[in-house]
Amino acid sequence: IDDRYCDSAPPTFVRMLPQPAELSAIVRRTNFSAYRRLSPGMLDCRNGSVFTTLYTDKSALGVHRPLCHGGGLTIVPSLPRPLLPLGSSCTFRQVLSKQGDGLSYYYLYVESSNQEYRMHVYMMQDGSWRRHHLLDIGQLLRPRSKPKAVLVGNKIYMAAGPTNIVVLDLKTLSFSTVQLPQGVEHGSRGTTMLSRAGDASGVYLIHVKEFQLRIWLRKEDNWLLVDSICLHEMCANLRKSDSTIKNGHNVLLMDQVVDYGDFVFLQMGGCVLHLDVRCRTLRKVYEYRSTHLGDIHPFTMIWPPAFPTVKYESCKVCLLVF
Repeated sequence: IDDRYCDSAPPTFVRMLPQPAELSAIVRRTNFSAYRRLSPGMLDCRNGSVFTTLYTDKSALGVHRPLCHGGGLTIVPSLPRPLLPLGSSCTFRQVLSKQGDGLSYYYLYVESSNQEYRMHVYMMQDGSWRRHHLLDIGQLLRPRSKPKAVLVGNKIYMAAGPTNIVVLDLKTLSFSTVQLPQGVEHGSRGTTMLSRAGDASGVYLIHVKEFQLRIWLRKEDNWLLVDSICLHEMCANLRKSDSTIKNGHNVLLMDQVVDYGDFVFLQMGGCVLHLDVRCRTLRKVYEYRSTHLGDIHPFTMIWPPAFPTVKYESCKVCLLVF
């Protein structure tokens, strides 16, 4: 748990159940002992790699591969800090990952001055951060820190304003603005999230209002409603079977980055819930006591895994990381 009142608390790992026997055998091989000396500042988690800060020096970073023998911890340089002109400030920053021949990391840093914005785009190359681009956003809406931005192919999608998404094309170095579907707003917290499409050709928008969850796909400049799920009966049945789940007037989306929109994590009644979109199943995966619950990081692995060489095929959820 990323407890805001306890900065030194290590992250909590929750095993996703039920698990097939072959997956349980792989989980027993994972090594999370390194997190005794890592801070809860997880920045990215994808395809068996966890990008995190370090206890020893919070400006230092590490990429941890729990499936590797011996822990697989690689130290990487701290995030760049651009020298800002007088009167400017940082209004947005986030680490993003991209899957290609290997896993690549990007770092977005937005500075603001007199209602105008500039975006610094860095890429991890040969063990160091190198500035990839420096772009003037101009009068475009300032990106929001939540919901989190996602990198799909060569495009970065960032929530902006109450009803927009700003899209940065890294190939053409151009910006565009996308309007959310009619009636959809980002809201103050827990109402929308972005998810990477599996074929890198688009982005999913997941929206929840009260107990209604809808999934939209942005493709070829249009929004397509691909799924709509009423959670009211699911939540009621879950409360009947588990008295620890408190009654709630609505559900909220957790701050998360997941692929493909096959599953999402929700927050309701002091608990974290896992919704399997395809199977239409809802399970409680964690009960928290803190009034402020931090980010959630689904730990996924390549499936089936191969040691020591990993073959990139479909992904399976293994553990849930807070």
